[in-house]
Amino acid sequence: MKKIGIITLYSNNNFGAASQAYALQYVLRKNGYECENIKYQRECKPIKISDRIKRLLSTVRTSIVHPVFVFHVCRKKLIFRNFINNNILQSSKKYKRKNVKDTIKNYNVFICGSDNIWNKNLLDTSFILDFVPDEIRKIAYAPGMSTDELSDAEERKMIPLIKRLDYLSCRELIGCHLIESLTERKVFHAMDPTLLISADEWCNISVNANVDIKGDYIFALIYGNTNEKCNFINKVGKKSKIDVVTIPFGTGFYNKYDHKIGTIKVNSAGPLEILYLIKNSKLVITDTFHATIFSILFHKNIIALRRFSKTRSEKLDYRIDGLFDKLGIDKSHIVDSISSIQDIEVLCNDDINYSQVDEKLSEWREASYSYLMNALKEFQ
Repeated sequence: MKKIGIITLYSNNNFGAASQAYALQYVLRKNGYECENIKYQRECKPIKISDRIKRLLSTVRTSIVHPVFVFHVCRKKLIFRNFINNNILQSSKKYKRKNVKDTIKNYNVFICGSDNIWNKNLLDTSFILDFVPDEIRKIAYAPGMSTDELSDAEERKMIPLIKRLDYLSCRELIGCHLIESLTERKVFHAMDPTLLISADEWCNISVNANVDIKGDYIFALIYGNTNEKCNFINKVGKKSKIDVVTIPFGTGFYNKYDHKIGTIKVNSAGPLEILYLIKNSKLVITDTFHATIFSILFHKNIIALRRFSKTRSEKLDYRIDGLFDKLGIDKSHIVDSISSIQDIEVLCNDDINYSQVDEKLSEWREASYSYLMNALKEFQ
């Protein structure tokens, strides 16, 4: 049997990265393909010595002032590592930019994706499979590209490599349009791998979560916490008269507002625990893309908060807008400005018509599945 090598982001202790990597492997293995993720350390821009010293001093200060935070972050890393080691097949060897070409002898097909691997501000061209020779099949499955423009330098760097790919897709429609305009090729709008798996299948793995919360609750997963978000979420909890469950320091960085949000804190949580908390909640409040995805899969009411500045060149919040547009979900569930909210109760009880959403989701899933299987045709 021929083997597929997948290159993506998945070992950075991030819920979305880990879940999408699990999902793509799950679908491939379910269909009889042998595959594994390449353990790849992304090439990063050099950090100035002065900035390294600042980071080190900041880490030391945080460790001294907030030792409990350090404990929980370390525990979280262990939980994520265990999830990855137990659920995601990986290459036995670790690779960097200088030796990633050595993987060519191990695989007959390469897939890049998904997650935000084509973020132009963090780009490592290994994620466009530039190390793979022309004669080996190269597939892009839903790489994230949340921008509608590239500079001349970015275009010269990325587009010739993207043109080399045998099968071309993108996770965001905005990225599809941009790539089509620059390559003169058709780009398939592929769903995030997590959506390829049904809610029932995700439920089967979430039963192993190490968390058990009784009664009704609101789940708030916030990665860009602010005083305004904190006050809003606590106010929603009081109005609803149920607990608000949160995961402090979900990004792995200290945020003083994470202490002040919610009534129940799950301090050490990995992918399974987050799945469980979404699945069993009454309402999800989040500023993260993948928590929004799983809220849709589990038919939850959602309040999606903005996380990134509108002035950023990478329009990462567009991922949620684009998802809502694709599935026909009303944008009233996306809060652009907390200060503009007039009626919290109306916002919390604004039900989504999931029968219509499921129809659109099923059509998109079938098309995305067909794209992936067609790209792998004759390679089983």
